[in-house]
Amino acid sequence: MASVLMPSIIEDKLRPHAKETLEAVKRFVEEECIPADTVFEAQLSTHPDQRSKSMPPILEDLKQRARQLGLWNLWMHSHLEEGPGLTNVEYTLMCEIMGRSLTLAKYGNEQQKMEWLRPFMDGKVRSAYVMTEPTVAASDAESLALEMRREGNEYILNGV
Repeated sequence: MASVLMPSIIEDKLRPHAKETLEAVKRFVEEECIPADTVFEAQLSTHPDQRSKSMPPILEDLKQRARQLGLWNLWMHSHLEEGPGLTNVEYTLMCEIMGRSLTLAKYGNEQQKMEWLRPFMDGKVRSAYVMTEPTVAASDAESLALEMRREGNEYILNGV
């Protein structure tokens, strides 16, 4: 398991199936998902109104490949036949690999990197995603609303 960074206190608590799945997730992300980034970018619509709505075919290819490798719906509990039956600790280690993102490093401007990326890298701040919608009974990412308006050289974002 040396190829996956893991606290030693956890390693001996992982079942063999979880260790194998963790290695498979790491290989899939590094050998298939990350290299697919350039294909994804090339397949995105170049039309400004359609870019955020376009669904590059590479995503469906990766979904199908994840299913073939037994890496689909890893979060699902063993109560369902399709569930791999991972514990929360086992699944969390996989989430760490699947959730790696270079968004701020790749797309942030220098001010954003200084304000957010550097403190994050130094362990002084944490990242989180929180959402709630007043008109939705449960949080639903597809129902989020955001208003954007330009004021001078800046954009004001107001989420409702």
